[in-house]
Amino acid sequence: MLLGDSHAAHYYSALEELIYEDETLSQVTASGCNPLLPYSGAKRCAGLNKWAYEELIKEKHFDIIILSGHWFNINKENFQYSLNQLLKYTDRLVVFGPSMVYKQSVPRLLLNLKKDEDSSQIYKSAGSYEKLASVDKAMKSYVKMDNAKFISTLDTLCDVDGCTTITVNGTPINIDNGHLSHEGALYILEQVEKEIFER
Repeated sequence: MLLGDSHAAHYYSALEELIYEDETLSQVTASGCNPLLPYSGAKRCAGLNKWAYEELIKEKHFDIIILSGHWFNINKENFQYSLNQLLKYTDRLVVFGPSMVYKQSVPRLLLNLKKDEDSSQIYKSAGSYEKLASVDKAMKSYVKMDNAKFISTLDTLCDVDGCTTITVNGTPINIDNGHLSHEGALYILEQVEKEIFER
């Protein structure tokens, strides 16, 4: 099951492409809805999360729950409490850290690149890398439970040479300033597939 906001939903089509024929994928996501406890945000968000935590995951057994969101500020206590609640009802919990966010739409930034500019360096002037890296590091240190795995999306996209903004077939990693394209999500998931499914 994929649980979270729109920064979880952007993984759905790529996950669907990677699962085996005898596997199913469920999705509980809503744009702008923080998937952590306590229930917060708009009524639609609190209602959806209450249903997910108090009914769905208790009534249905999900072998793996994948949690993802637009992480910017993480409260350690709430975060760990949420993970522990989810772990009561699943065999394995996979938490995706924040994905790269830019000041403008990535396709627009790529379009405006000068001829000799390197697309992997866009993050320096137009990205929120330092802030997100701090959140990523904190989240990683918080995921210390048995049967829980943290996956750093930033580490998958970025290294000492820069941050990947285009897939090998020339498709932008993002469709806007932060949401992944299908190809971008697939690019990330193919690199961490073994960590998600342990196969």
